[in-house]
Amino acid sequence: MLVCFHCGAANSPGKTHCHSCASALPQSASDDADEGGSGNAPMVVCIHCGQQNIPGSAECNNCGAVIPQMDRSTYYRTHDTITERYDEFRVAAEKARAGEWSPQELKQWLENMESLLSKRRDYLINVIKGADYYEYRSEEVELGVTGVFDYEEGMNLMSGFVEDGNPMHLDVGLEKIWEGNEKINEAMRMNREFRRKLEEEWGYM
Repeated sequence: MLVCFHCGAANSPGKTHCHSCASALPQSASDDADEGGSGNAPMVVCIHCGQQNIPGSAECNNCGAVIPQMDRSTYYRTHDTITERYDEFRVAAEKARAGEWSPQELKQWLENMESLLSKRRDYLINVIKGADYYEYRSEEVELGVTGVFDYEEGMNLMSGFVEDGNPMHLDVGLEKIWEGNEKINEAMRMNREFRRKLEEEWGYM
């Protein structure tokens, strides 16, 4: 089972796009090799302080926090897709900050996103429980679900802008959402690794 972390839908192994929301699904490392490499490496952002670090760094050169080592062979090709949801919040914050959106327009947008993501969160949890997936992949599941909760907390933090117009609320909220996005990315990496091991050890995915 391959779970889409954009909408929570369960997909059959080998699928390239989610059958529910059409988002691109993470592919195995062998697929990336077939496409000729990963290209230029993006800087790695520390989720604790926001500092940009050189790919492969074990610790942040600003705050010293440990930087999770991602499976770059699959991360590069899907980077634009797996930050898509975060980018929606970043753009919304920019519009509110620039005055393109009124506080009430931002509030309405956040409420719509909260409703959408909460439904997908509940669906994801139900799928996991129904498939007994947690029993075998508890770390992956907890990381992914915690990432979703971070998104929700980030939305609540951003809504403070509606009350007093202080852009600090937008920055703090986006930081929390980015933390959630990184956790979801790591959960997807763990899912890819699990499928790769199944293929190597058992001959199927």
